[in-house]
Amino acid sequence: MSIVVPCFNREKYIRETLDSIHNQTYHNWEAIVVDDGSSDGSVNVINEYVNKDSRFRLLHRSRTPKGAAVCRNEGITVAQGDFIMFLDSDDLLAEWCLEQRMKIMSECTEQWDFLVFPSLLFKEVYDDMRILADVGTEEKDIYRILRLEVPWTISGPIWKKQSLRSLGGFDENLSAKQDPDLIIRAVLSGLSYKRFLEVRPDVFYRQHQDGRVSSLDDLGNKKIVFNNIRKLICKTSGLLQESKYNNDLLVFRALGNALITNIFNALFSHLHNEAIKFLKLGDTLNLFSRFDCKLIYFLIRLDGLGGKSIPGYYRIMRLFLWKYSAPNHWARFTYTGPLNAQK
Repeated sequence: MSIVVPCFNREKYIRETLDSIHNQTYHNWEAIVVDDGSSDGSVNVINEYVNKDSRFRLLHRSRTPKGAAVCRNEGITVAQGDFIMFLDSDDLLAEWCLEQRMKIMSECTEQWDFLVFPSLLFKEVYDDMRILADVGTEEKDIYRILRLEVPWTISGPIWKKQSLRSLGGFDENLSAKQDPDLIIRAVLSGLSYKRFLEVRPDVFYRQHQDGRVSSLDDLGNKKIVFNNIRKLICKTSGLLQESKYNNDLLVFRALGNALITNIFNALFSHLHNEAIKFLKLGDTLNLFSRFDCKLIYFLIRLDGLGGKSIPGYYRIMRLFLWKYSAPNHWARFTYTGPLNAQK
């Protein structure tokens, strides 16, 4: 089992993360920590573990661009295990994580490319929130995926190495939304997977007050994210045309919902030009009717004139969210089961 950990300036958290790997009850693993040019004491902490346990390896990102995608891809390239999972440098593994996953994999008779396990959200102490990051619903994963939601955390899946490599790893041309991009490509390319939601959560996914990477209060950051979302939607539309879902109307409605949602997000940030770019993309990809395009364009311009105070504005806009939505049953559930090492 290979665990790939990208790291950038995580001196505050990386020791706890590496301890959670070191304390695994399953011992046949390697941890590949890929540093992204840290300027704090992260590398010194990582080297402590490298020097005392040969299962830890430290790599330094060897090429551009900077970011977790390149770091993860470099980890994928050198991984020696038959299976790969990813762990962010501020998250934690339950000590039974690898043992639970390897046991289930050994008992799984059908062919699969990756299996998905539940994660639990936390802030400072692993059990301080007890909120599941990924839950089972009646809704198909494909609808959530195409709304650009992430139905599981980056550490949820355990991948067959060859299956992951067949996807080409993470898209290094995206500076954001690399996780949903990988999931979209995996599902639309036909990789087989199974979710095990009834087992104990085995990864603890840290929630930060100011966001995991950077604050999106900055308009420049928002524009970058919006641009990446448009790239991802355009790319996904092409993949859909070649997939088994190409005749599923609800699938294309879900992708249209992603566009409508980001039109709203752009309007709420007073980025009207960004909203129009999303609208034009929806028109180009034939995700909206021509009449709807004209009406949405009118509403965007109305918003620019202070239209949010006009009676009925929100009702009309909400109509489009409903119209271009797929069934949505997503919710976060509180976990009440055991969180200890008891078998």
